[in-house]
Amino acid sequence: MTVTEQKIQLIELDSTESTNNYAMSLIRDNKASNGLAILAKHQTKGKGQRGKSWKDAPGESINCSLILKYEHYPVEQTFHLVALTASVLRKVIEATLCHPVQIKWPNDIYINDKKAAGILIESITRGKQCQWVVIGFGINVNQQNFDPSLPNPISLKQVTGKTYDIKRLTEDCLNILIRDLANKPYQEIINHYNKYLYKKHQPISLQTKEALISAALSGVDETGALILEGSSGYTTYKVGEVSWVN
Repeated sequence: MTVTEQKIQLIELDSTESTNNYAMSLIRDNKASNGLAILAKHQTKGKGQRGKSWKDAPGESINCSLILKYEHYPVEQTFHLVALTASVLRKVIEATLCHPVQIKWPNDIYINDKKAAGILIESITRGKQCQWVVIGFGINVNQQNFDPSLPNPISLKQVTGKTYDIKRLTEDCLNILIRDLANKPYQEIINHYNKYLYKKHQPISLQTKEALISAALSGVDETGALILEGSSGYTTYKVGEVSWVN
């Protein structure tokens, strides 16, 4: 998978329902282009994975979506984009903070066992091929107080006590993301993802539709499935088949 490296085009908004929704509306109205990004100071109905919400304080977080145009991109390979985005966000945040940062399967960025960032990939498909992909990501940057309904949030400022330039940090993420889309082999991406995988080689608890399971987290395979090691050997679970038990 390759994307031509190019200069980021950035639309800046004071407020919108969701940057992913805004990006999708541009695509539907034939106003989108490859490499166009949307950055909002605030989302009134920010979205997370599997119907969850993303809540932010106005002007204190990154709320961004990047639009990609494809001729043919297999739907089953969209985890490649999740892994790449997670790896880029992890590297940028760690370099910014000079503090260890990890990737929590499948799409979150963790610092000190708390969530600092999340990713939401959405697409417009034809058959089994993606025609358009929207990579949405949110990063808690300068926020000090969080909605009490959020289980374990953390911001960059809470880690270091420093205030960060949100637009500059966004552009760093987007520029590296576009560069790596064009140049980074997937095996290198998945190796990075596994190297910094949260709770790797540690016992974890997950909930399936049928039962609560406990096993050691071995890693993630190339399809994005979680590999667990239990007393009876290795088991894999696809995204959506299990959820974390905090």
